[in-house]
Amino acid sequence: MPHGDITHIDIPVSDTARSSGFYSTLFGWEIAEVPGFEGDPMWRAPNQISGSGLAPRSEGFTQPRSYVEVDSIDAALATAVEQGGQV
Repeated sequence: MPHGDITHIDIPVSDTARSSGFYSTLFGWEIAEVPGFEGDPMWRAPNQISGSGLAPRSEGFTQPRSYVEVDSIDAALATAVEQGGQV
């Protein structure tokens, strides 16, 4: 994947079955468990490209998380700090 592409999005959920039905109906996502990710069903958007997972909500995980592909994590972190971010 090219630098800057969003590679994964985790959505925190309290009720996996209910959330699967909700997102499937709302957005037309295909949602299914994938071997190795039992209990955290993966979703795929109608474009068959976008997708990620529904993960158990926890005290430290209450908002969606997105993951971005970078060529170098060290360079990306250095740029983030240069631009005023914190690591």
